[in-house]
Amino acid sequence: LGEWLSEPKPSTWFERAGVVPDEGAVVLDARTRMLYDAGGIYINGESLTSGAGDVALLRRLADRRRIDAGEFAGTDAATRELLRAWCGAGWCHSGRPDNPGDER
Repeated sequence: LGEWLSEPKPSTWFERAGVVPDEGAVVLDARTRMLYDAGGIYINGESLTSGAGDVALLRRLADRRRIDAGEFAGTDAATRELLRAWCGAGWCHSGRPDNPGDER
């Protein structure tokens, strides 16, 4: 159900990001659908298995649509790699002020 509810509309497309954050803020793209329940985390029709990263941090990202630089820097390598992959796919962006994906 989580995969189905988070699936973007068929006409939705994402531009691959040129900037992948190393330790800066991360902001979800406006078209990204991210949610969670007791059983998992879902983003754009995909589900994460348990142990796929820092669950608390990813839930905060789903709730606030943003992770601040301090939160990103303090997470484990698996979560950082997951966020880099999502940014590379265009699902999220660097939270730099000059980045058009930053929705403050």
